[in-house]
Amino acid sequence: MVVVSLVALVALLGAAGWTLTARRAAPGYLLLALAVLWLFANAGLEGPVLWSLDPRHGLVLADLLTPVCVLLALWRLRTVRRDRRRDLRGAGQVAGNGAGNGAGSGAANRVRVDRQR
Repeated sequence: MVVVSLVALVALLGAAGWTLTARRAAPGYLLLALAVLWLFANAGLEGPVLWSLDPRHGLVLADLLTPVCVLLALWRLRTVRRDRRRDLRGAGQVAGNGAGNGAGSGAANRVRVDRQR
């Protein structure tokens, strides 16, 4: 049971590192899935009981890793979505105002657009 817990922990921490370094959505989704899996696989590494619901159930130290990883995954997914929206808005503005057509520098394109108005 300890080996399964260690493999799950290494996978969870690896996915967390990948989520922090990659600016894509896939690591965030993987981290969400592994965070839920961690709740079932952490029995071998639970640690001290922090809050006891009854003699057989309670909140242990290892359970706190799940909400941290879920928050990290949701943060990454939000930033990816925001960046995609920003890129799409930027692409729409470039295509819509005639700038970025390859004719000269950005400053020249801005002057050309101002004269057209």
